[in-house]
Amino acid sequence: MADQNPKPFSSLKNTIITGSVILVLGTAGALIAYNSLHKQTNPISNNPDIVEPDNPTPPVQIEEGQRVNLYWLNENLEIIPRTTDLPKAQTQEEVLTNAFDTLLQGSDGEDFSAIPENTQLVNLDVKENGVYVDLSSEFTTGGGSASMIGRLGQVIYTASSLNPESPVWLSVNGEPLELLGGEGLEIEQPMTRDLYEQQYGIE
Repeated sequence: MADQNPKPFSSLKNTIITGSVILVLGTAGALIAYNSLHKQTNPISNNPDIVEPDNPTPPVQIEEGQRVNLYWLNENLEIIPRTTDLPKAQTQEEVLTNAFDTLLQGSDGEDFSAIPENTQLVNLDVKENGVYVDLSSEFTTGGGSASMIGRLGQVIYTASSLNPESPVWLSVNGEPLELLGGEGLEIEQPMTRDLYEQQYGIE
């Protein structure tokens, strides 16, 4: 009786081992199938090569113009502002340079300019103490006192178009302008809009 056949226990052991192997293989297969399916349905979230850049390139922006007042004269020699679209600029110097380049080309409307033809902008600087405008010698030629006062006003008002309170320092070929024209219109430096109106009574 003590030597009974142990095969029932061995058979049970084999059954347990076989079942465990099948369970492990089944679980592994299920995991593999799940991962494969998940990759197909969510390819971006599982792909480390597809990432958003830290500094994405900004969209291309269309340059817009710069609107500035240029100053002309009407038939009564009154200074008239006209809003003008100019090329976009990055600095005040660029804005005012574009403004003067347009002003010195003359008016194509009903208003007119007292600034002589061929007058050129030699240089323009915007500093803490005002706007410095340097014009060519043509600016001082031709016309009587009314023309001189009118062209001076055009320059003073256009130069201060970004800041109406800004003083304007006016020179011709690098030399401070003290007298304008043959009649000797005295120019105070710096000139402001208020000072211009006080001295010449033109608005």
